[in-house]
Amino acid sequence: MNEELLRTVVAEGVTREIPQGTRRDVAIPKLAQRASVLKGVRRCGKTYRMFQQIHELMDAGVAREQVLFVDFEDDRLSFCPDNVIGAVVEEYLRLVPAAAQGKAYLFFDEVQNVEDWGRTLRRLTQDPRFEICVSGSSAKMLSDDIATEFRGRGIAADVYPYSFREYLRHRRMEPSGVISPDDERVLRRAFEEYLNTGGFPEVQDADTATRVAGLQDIVQTVVVRDLAERHGLPALGARRFVQRALRCSGREYSTNKIYNELKSMGVSLAKGDAYELPIHCEDAYLFFLVARFGADMAQAQMGKRKLYAVDPGLSFAMGVAGSADLGQRLETAVYLELRRRLLGDRLSSIGFYQTPAGYEIDFVVGDEEERVPRSLYQVSAFVDSPSTFQRECRALTDAMDATGLEQGELIVLDAMSTPRPEDSRIHIVDAWRWMLGLE
Repeated sequence: MNEELLRTVVAEGVTREIPQGTRRDVAIPKLAQRASVLKGVRRCGKTYRMFQQIHELMDAGVAREQVLFVDFEDDRLSFCPDNVIGAVVEEYLRLVPAAAQGKAYLFFDEVQNVEDWGRTLRRLTQDPRFEICVSGSSAKMLSDDIATEFRGRGIAADVYPYSFREYLRHRRMEPSGVISPDDERVLRRAFEEYLNTGGFPEVQDADTATRVAGLQDIVQTVVVRDLAERHGLPALGARRFVQRALRCSGREYSTNKIYNELKSMGVSLAKGDAYELPIHCEDAYLFFLVARFGADMAQAQMGKRKLYAVDPGLSFAMGVAGSADLGQRLETAVYLELRRRLLGDRLSSIGFYQTPAGYEIDFVVGDEEERVPRSLYQVSAFVDSPSTFQRECRALTDAMDATGLEQGELIVLDAMSTPRPEDSRIHIVDAWRWMLGLE
């Protein structure tokens, strides 16, 4: 045990300046004697959400020394004991005796790097002196694992890269009050930029080339650390698979198709590994697979599925060079926004919908268990051609007739240039307005 390094890390955790970042809209769940757990893809902003919470505590009158922040990716902690979390807390209480007598707030970043983290944290949650918030990026922090490791002592929330509103906030462009026609034009342009840039915080202020390189590096890190190393997969095969998969964002996905493409290119990847990789990618929050709404488990696994990257900018960075794919990124952004809106509604799910006449609706939100749809969303970047417009409207009309729903949303990039539908139940809305909840 390197006691000197441990003391240094803990002392820094009590005294270091806490950076101010862009305010996030992610609520941290809190229950008595439960650890709050933030999950999400690497570098999506979990750490800064912790920093935001620390600032809120201090603004409420909590002394800085009552707050301990430790990043368990700090390589100095590798020289400390196996029970490093327990050792950190003991050193903190020694360093700050007042914390042992009052209330202490423990923030542990990337805690999945610690062996047997669950057992130690279960013990700490039972101590009324501590309020605990932890984060994790890998599959070790899945909901099932949280339930296993914490045994009822953890409550989780998902963190995603910036939403469009947070993106605007980062740029000091978040609207307030009445939005003028000039504001509308600015916000529409900003949204189209968002579809290319995405919401990963660290690349927001970079030029295009640097941003693309940074996003590709995030994918590489996830592939190496959360896929290849954790599951014993060949790094090259996993990387090529993920690259191909992310190019499908907003489109139908087929593991078999990607596997055959890689095989024809001479990329070494076992077929069994190829079929496991999508599961691991979802575990690592790299992308999500969406099945037909109302399909049972077997149908969901064997039937048609659509893929959505965790961020539209990631889709852009991993896409084919020179390809616009604006419609795909718009659909990806809408899907992610629906996930954000459902964070507090665990009984609802998102799927695509197939009408009895064979029309497809991009998204239906509803009670998956009871197979009861609540809302319909069709997404189309451009509906300037009469045939495209009629097709999208026909699909929504057919879906509303089949489900009994009284309204369907058609989300487009420019509602002003879109014709008025004959069916009054169809609501046409600008994507940027819908993303901001102004529809």
